[in-house]
Amino acid sequence: MDEFYDMNVRCDNKLKDIISMAKRLGFKGICISGDKVSKEVLEKLGEEGIDVIRGVEVSVRESDELRYVKRLRREFDVVIVNAESVSAIRKVIRIGSIILHISTPEGIIDQIIAKTAKENNVYVEFRFFDILNAYGLHRAEVFRKYKFNAKVVKKYSTPFVITSGAMDIWDMRAPHELISFGKALGFEINEAKRGLLGMLSFKR
Repeated sequence: MDEFYDMNVRCDNKLKDIISMAKRLGFKGICISGDKVSKEVLEKLGEEGIDVIRGVEVSVRESDELRYVKRLRREFDVVIVNAESVSAIRKVIRIGSIILHISTPEGIIDQIIAKTAKENNVYVEFRFFDILNAYGLHRAEVFRKYKFNAKVVKKYSTPFVITSGAMDIWDMRAPHELISFGKALGFEINEAKRGLLGMLSFKR
């Protein structure tokens, strides 16, 4: 039986409710990426019968912010980087063992980024929240960019994760919903499932 993880739940409060919902949805574990949550609190929550991973999300625009990312990589189990410029992407993917969320205006990756990410165990994130909270033409544009990135990721066998990116309990989605999201982006069902297992390759 597959053991699925949601690798980006961006909540700092009502964590017991978040954990309870994750269990009801059928997750083996989740990554809480709120930076205000202590390691001790998460370890206690992990006693609720679900694997709770301590993560952090940080936005990076300039390459000189990379030292901060490296420090976070030592402190947290998982670091999710919102890369807001192409130059930041090209630098940050060399750090390795992070989750990369593309936040540039262009919103797409190229073959160089895909290949380098693969070499350095960088996981490209496909975040359902970005679709859920976009409307009209903007939603169509976000979906188009995600489909493009999925095609590149598939072509170069770049690691990836499919996440809810939930900001609260109502944004959370069950594994089968995130798998359906992956299929809509162009992944085969086994590939989409793998997108919910990617954390197994991170060193904890």
